[in-house]
Amino acid sequence: MVTSPLEGSAKNFSRAQHPDHALRYRIADEYLQVVKGLWDSWEEDAFVRNKETGQFFDKNKLHTLDHHGDFFKVAGPLNIARTPQGRPIIFQAGASDDGKKLAARHADAIFTHQDSLAEAQAFYRDVKSQLAAYQRSPDQLHIFQASASSSGMTPRTRSGSTRPPRRWSPSRMR
Repeated sequence: MVTSPLEGSAKNFSRAQHPDHALRYRIADEYLQVVKGLWDSWEEDAFVRNKETGQFFDKNKLHTLDHHGDFFKVAGPLNIARTPQGRPIIFQAGASDDGKKLAARHADAIFTHQDSLAEAQAFYRDVKSQLAAYQRSPDQLHIFQASASSSGMTPRTRSGSTRPPRRWSPSRMR
């Protein structure tokens, strides 16, 4: 889940202008509530497909979403059967406070990048500490830390320096 900072993205979603950062995350939060509700429209064993009785599904295992929010109004249910795994994996990418909160509430995993081990550890502790507010345990969210590396046969790399040349450092590429 990425709430794009790119101004042109708004045109792909019938919007005249790009919402600000905080509003994009409010929209994303509601969007995820909607799609998760749709994915849960059918219980795992709702489709009995009983040829003898003619019963295709158990109506007690069908749930209508009936979502009325600030950004979306969706009746549901989803018009296809539940997938074998229940729903797709939700990844969140980024490291803003709003992004961490969105991940803590909805994501299965976060893809992120910090410039040092200390920053990565602080990020990890921060995100994991937010999970309890959404009745989630720390093992329900995985954090994937990006890394940057360089190699070469220059005197600098042969001398044991592990620091990449400045022009390739991740903080300069953002």
